[in-house]
Amino acid sequence: MRNLKRALSLALAAIMLIGMMVVSASATGLDDFSDKDKVVNKDAVSMLTTLGVINGKEDGSYFDPTGNVTRAEMAKMIATVLNQGADVDGLYVGMNTGLTDVKGHWAESYINYCYSLGIIAGRGNGKFDPSATVTALEAAKMLLVAVGYDPAIEGFEGADWAINVSVRADEQGIFEGFTKDLSAPLNRDDAALLIYNALDVEMIQSYTTNNYPIVYSDHRTILSDKYGVIKVEGVVTANEWAILDDDTDTALQEGKTRIYNPDGILSTTGNTAVAQDSSANVKTQVFNVSTPVDMLGKAVTMYVKKTTILADSTVYGAPVVSDVNTVIETGEKVTGGDSKDDDSLAALLKGTGLATDKATEYYHNYEEVAIDSADVDDIMNVKGAALTVIDNDNDGYVNYVISVEKSLTHVSGVSSKNETTTLYGLPGDDVIDNEDIVTTATDLTKGDVVLVVQYGGRTYVEEPKTVTGEMELFNAKNKDDNKNYIKVGGEEYKQDGLEVLSNINKDNPVKFLISECDDKANGVQFDAQYDFFLDDFGNIVAFREVEGAPTQYALALDSAYSINGLTTTGQIKLLLADGTSKVYDVDMDATADRFEDLANSDDNSTKDSAVETWFGSAITDDNSMDAVLKFMGSDDATAAGAKTKGYASGNLVAYTIDDDEVVTFGPAELDDGVIVNGTSKNYIKGDNYTESGKSTFFHSSQTELKADVARGDVDLRLENSSVDTHTNSYGIDEETIIYYYNGSKGYVAVGYDNMAKMIDADKAGSIDNGKVRASVVAFDDATDVAEVIVLYTDQAKFGTDAYVYVMSVYDKSGSVYTYSVIDEEGNVLQMQSKTKGMAGKLCTYTTDGDYYVLEAQADCVSNSNKTAAADVANDVGLIVTTRTKYFKVYDFDKATDLMSDDETVKQSFVSGVNDNSNTDWERYADKALVIDVENTEADDKTAATTELTSGQYGIVVYNDDGQAEVVYVTDTYKMEVDVDAGDDDNANNDRITSTTVDGVKTASAGDYTTIAKAVANATTLPLSAEQAKNATVTITVDDSVTAHASGIFTTAAVAENGTDSDLTNRTDDIASSKNLNNGNVIVVKTWDGTFARYSAYIVEVQ
Repeated sequence: MRNLKRALSLALAAIMLIGMMVVSASATGLDDFSDKDKVVNKDAVSMLTTLGVINGKEDGSYFDPTGNVTRAEMAKMIATVLNQGADVDGLYVGMNTGLTDVKGHWAESYINYCYSLGIIAGRGNGKFDPSATVTALEAAKMLLVAVGYDPAIEGFEGADWAINVSVRADEQGIFEGFTKDLSAPLNRDDAALLIYNALDVEMIQSYTTNNYPIVYSDHRTILSDKYGVIKVEGVVTANEWAILDDDTDTALQEGKTRIYNPDGILSTTGNTAVAQDSSANVKTQVFNVSTPVDMLGKAVTMYVKKTTILADSTVYGAPVVSDVNTVIETGEKVTGGDSKDDDSLAALLKGTGLATDKATEYYHNYEEVAIDSADVDDIMNVKGAALTVIDNDNDGYVNYVISVEKSLTHVSGVSSKNETTTLYGLPGDDVIDNEDIVTTATDLTKGDVVLVVQYGGRTYVEEPKTVTGEMELFNAKNKDDNKNYIKVGGEEYKQDGLEVLSNINKDNPVKFLISECDDKANGVQFDAQYDFFLDDFGNIVAFREVEGAPTQYALALDSAYSINGLTTTGQIKLLLADGTSKVYDVDMDATADRFEDLANSDDNSTKDSAVETWFGSAITDDNSMDAVLKFMGSDDATAAGAKTKGYASGNLVAYTIDDDEVVTFGPAELDDGVIVNGTSKNYIKGDNYTESGKSTFFHSSQTELKADVARGDVDLRLENSSVDTHTNSYGIDEETIIYYYNGSKGYVAVGYDNMAKMIDADKAGSIDNGKVRASVVAFDDATDVAEVIVLYTDQAKFGTDAYVYVMSVYDKSGSVYTYSVIDEEGNVLQMQSKTKGMAGKLCTYTTDGDYYVLEAQADCVSNSNKTAAADVANDVGLIVTTRTKYFKVYDFDKATDLMSDDETVKQSFVSGVNDNSNTDWERYADKALVIDVENTEADDKTAATTELTSGQYGIVVYNDDGQAEVVYVTDTYKMEVDVDAGDDDNANNDRITSTTVDGVKTASAGDYTTIAKAVANATTLPLSAEQAKNATVTITVDDSVTAHASGIFTTAAVAENGTDSDLTNRTDDIASSKNLNNGNVIVVKTWDGTFARYSAYIVEVQ
């Protein structure tokens, strides 16, 4: 009955929305009330509000749900219902009712209308008492009379009226859902409930001679009589989701539902006599209404406004499942068979009063299947699937048995271009058009784990409920699978029978079987975190180990350990994937545990793991530390990073670093390759990898590379594989990490593009693959894309080919230089390095810990004029190249000192040259040259917007063919004497390392870019009178100085105007034995092959 009332509520709401009723101007919807949460009987209030029977208050709140209803208010509500929602206010004013207290009352018309129909009566004293509260019994009496019950015949008058009303109202369902005192005042919320219930009471046409009430032959109600709405009853056999009784995987159009009733679908025809209605006995009809998929097979009731063509009838509200259905639902395994003690259908129906017969139909995912309910071999349902057993006509026999079985898989691809989603392993085509997918997921992405089922031409996808945790215990001993379980997070879970379609790899879920728990090859393990994916009934379908942080790999460059009493310490030097290298302290105990875990991780228990094969025996808790010490190789922990390599050197390791930068590591689990011996002196010797009687770097089964990595081939072909799970090749993509190791140095590149740049052009432009070995870690077995590769070769260059130009200005603190550099993109960066003497040079670089290692590339810088190749010459700007490796740009039209009539003749130009010698210059066309370094071709588009201008300085890099590969042009940072090179702070002596007088150390002078600056900042040289006559002053210069000269000037004023010609070149330490006078100035010039610097001392005789 309650479900039926829900249908009525929806039906009437729909009627009002399309304007078929006249509604009070103050009517609103339940959701619009500010106090809607206080309403208990929401269906009743919603319907009556829509009808205009009850209204909200002016402040926007509901009609005061807990406020009591007056007799006048009850009269208005009934009058409004009986007049199809129309307001009768004013229509019955002035009627002679004999009631003396209603004249002029706001509810006079409503009271008079109801009085005229006998619905209400006075108090017996000629008064109605409109402001008095009404009780539930009084309201029920009014409603019973409204549907046709005669108050005199029914005994609703006199001393026993309350008892008689109570009996009849309860019989007709008016008090359904009402649990309060019938004699207490009725509040507005409960008054709505009673009126709501009365809408479905069959109306009384007349009484028999013995006063028995007779209903109308068409079973009309207030709903059908006043609003013309008829009732349809039948079984849903098809809708927009699927079709029963059909062999095809189809469904009706959206918004369609098929109703079937063997006795005719129309149970109420309103005012139309059954005999006159040609459609009265229709058994099957499709209506314009949506129903959910779980209504299939069930009897429903709905209300329609019938039209001439029944299929076009307007359906009001939503169909509601009728009370005649008996439905049993389960997620357990169900088979055929007559036994009531097993998992058969007979056992499921035991005690329910239901049985199957020959007419029972069986469906799997809404496709009919042949099932013998007596055959125990016929599986009707697997554990975890939803089985629904339906008796839809209350005859005790099952009409439908429907099993909906989902599968678990993962999204293996999403194409926004094609608007498709690939669900791995689906039968037939697993690439599904997005328009055919029904899902509650907000956004399906690659890798998502999903439950999926297909029926009615659609694919239904949902995200399974997931429990994350560790296995605490499991029971797999019981013969009855329903009694076996696993405990996770204090809860017990059972396994189900749903299929897992995903392919097996570390990222995809694996079918859960309790029998395989604690099976290291396949099952759930103790002390490990898993995601457990559940079916709709809380059983585990599958599991997947929870990934921690992604595995990090590094190349070990060195290792060492030491034992002091009971304490073992260790260090390892790692080259990380970002190119940095550093010596780390090792968590030795955690690393030992890692080695033990690696030893136990091999799926094949009959074969030693790779780390055990290397170690020579099984690795257990007792000897795992011994394995670590062997791998680290040295008993001197301070030796990590020294010239003597530890055993781990050259091996790929998997590692973690804690907040204190302490490392835990273990040998990487290689898909190809073996552990190498980093202490071996025999890294590569010709074409041989072994020498009799000597320690060798490679194991005899180390994988040999067969690929032209000089071209950065994306297919790395390997032979002599030492691992039987892989046969031929690995792909290399933009995320693959490639380490190079030459026995002492390592370098890393990421992606196939950068891999190609690592080949040393000086070594025949390629790698001799016969001298290269490889180790590989693959992403997964399905794709065979390499995640990390180590190439063992001495033929790759170990440094970046990305150039930086080191500016002449730098800072120095101790042994650390802070250089300003310009990269190929024109960015000005700071680099800290312990490489001295790099100012003003073009360099490539590597990293070592926190510092950059710079390497000057003088061999590829123009040291004198080179003729550029013809195809580049016209794209080079007006560049003048000096023997100092720099160029200065001149505007041809303004450079009067250059010959404008000859573009090929070398010109002489003296100004600005440090050694005052003539220097050859080259002049080209007036366009700038900007180089695309990747392709070493001129970029005309960029050149057009990046003109070199007069006064700029720069440096140019040529290749062996004379083509310019890199051109650095700067304006702010000029490269000549107008920029101070080095540090002007006297506290830092960059080029002069020591100064002594007769062997006694004294302060050294700083170095400056000009003689004048050096004199202005001269360092005092204190001498005694005796020392001044015949002193030996020794000035020692830095190793970076390639040439030096000195001279003595009589005074500072003379020295300030001095030139290089006043200085004498020296080949030894600068020393003086001349007579020195007070105020004399000693000037020293130093040259590092790039820049000249000057230092000055002023003599002070004491």
